[in-house]
Amino acid sequence: MNRRTFLATVGVGGVALTSGCQGLAGADRLEWRFETGGSVTSIPAVDDGIVYTGSRDGSVYAIDAASGESDWQFDADGTVHDSPTVADGTLYVGSNDGYLYALSI
Repeated sequence: MNRRTFLATVGVGGVALTSGCQGLAGADRLEWRFETGGSVTSIPAVDDGIVYTGSRDGSVYAIDAASGESDWQFDADGTVHDSPTVADGTLYVGSNDGYLYALSI
């Protein structure tokens, strides 16, 4: 993926992908932006070209890393503000509804 840095945008309900390590000064390098239904407070997980992140809207999003398009969405019954983890084809994510979810990817 050519040293891409994934940024979770806190407070605006989205995930942004930039190239390099330029921070906000490199905003002109933005490749895509994905809007969620709430703020994104977790660090995205990346596996096999898909970005996974939770949102305060109670959803887990799978986003194509190349295009920024939604691959799928899972709705939990509570805020998802912790970072997801991927292992052995499964995405693990906790929610404020008191559950830890294991989602097949």
